[in-house]
Amino acid sequence: MSSLFALFLVTSLANILTPGLGVVMIITLAAEYGWRRTMSGALGTALGIAFLFIAGMSGVGVIVASSPMLFAAIKLLGACFLIWLSLKLPCLKTEDSL
Repeated sequence: MSSLFALFLVTSLANILTPGLGVVMIITLAAEYGWRRTMSGALGTALGIAFLFIAGMSGVGVIVASSPMLFAAIKLLGACFLIWLSLKLPCLKTEDSL
């Protein structure tokens, strides 16, 4: 076994064992609202992962990588979405403010 492959295995194992943001969100929802309201979050996370898997396997990544203009447009769209979310956040009503 080469040292590069061993490094890959260690890195992959660390990636598998640490929970991602989706898992943390689902655990938080389950603790706060119960399992019934958590199912929509779990389903949304699973659908998002499936979408990314299908996009990756269908070659969308190659198309985006070969077009710098398309990649820049996707990055700009993502930045605009994050800005929109940050502007929307203060307007959310919480249970404490009711």
